[in-house]
Amino acid sequence: MMAQPSVLFVFIIKIIALIKSSPLVRSVCLHEVLTFYNEENDGACEFYKEMFTNVFIKNEDAKRCQINCSIKSLDPLYKDMDAYKKYEIEELKIVFLSTTYTFILEKQCPDYPNKNVYVTINCEGKYLQDRGIGESCVNDNQCVNVNVNSTCDETTQLCQCKSGHLYLWENKTCSPVQELGEMCYDSRQCKWMNPYSMCNNENECECQRGYVKLNNSCMPERRLNETCEDDLQCSMVTTNSTCNKITKLCTCNEGHLQMMNMCVHDA
Repeated sequence: MMAQPSVLFVFIIKIIALIKSSPLVRSVCLHEVLTFYNEENDGACEFYKEMFTNVFIKNEDAKRCQINCSIKSLDPLYKDMDAYKKYEIEELKIVFLSTTYTFILEKQCPDYPNKNVYVTINCEGKYLQDRGIGESCVNDNQCVNVNVNSTCDETTQLCQCKSGHLYLWENKTCSPVQELGEMCYDSRQCKWMNPYSMCNNENECECQRGYVKLNNSCMPERRLNETCEDDLQCSMVTTNSTCNKITKLCTCNEGHLQMMNMCVHDA
């Protein structure tokens, strides 16, 4: 049965009014939104309706945008925003369609007396992929899916290894840096903490040849008359030698004489 003309006319009027008042049809560029959000000079912490319009409503670069979005919800409504009042983004929710990614950004703004704005945008999910070290990202999950010990740097927006880890390009992994005596599989894990260490055949970090372990550091071995800090530096090279507490030089122990590069008993 056909709808009555008056009912159909009212229905069409309502749809037109909804389209005109709804921001969902607006194209928003994710890059522009994040640039605005992360701007150092106030940016999302203090803005007028005109600035919000330029970023979220009248996006002139939409055709060149890699990730297009649209506003799903806005509080307060755009039509209710005062052109002469200052606002700040309290929460920005980014939903990537056709994926499981939803990011909620909460801006830590100074204590301005500005009205809070809550924005949710839907973005195309086809461009959101797992990212390797050095590749652009918007969230930790993109990086972690490739390297468990990685994170998305908030400043550079690039995937990088977490603190305490280094990138081994051969196997493209973020491996933990290790101290002397800890397990390893690559010498670079050891050298990050101690430049003169190595990963031995037992897969443990140890001091490389010519160095001795002192207070979890690798100190150079010393010959007689060379500067030293600890007895072990001297005795590892020359038996019956010690580090003189006054001169800080490797010398023979009491009761021993230096002969060539050796310390022999004083007959």
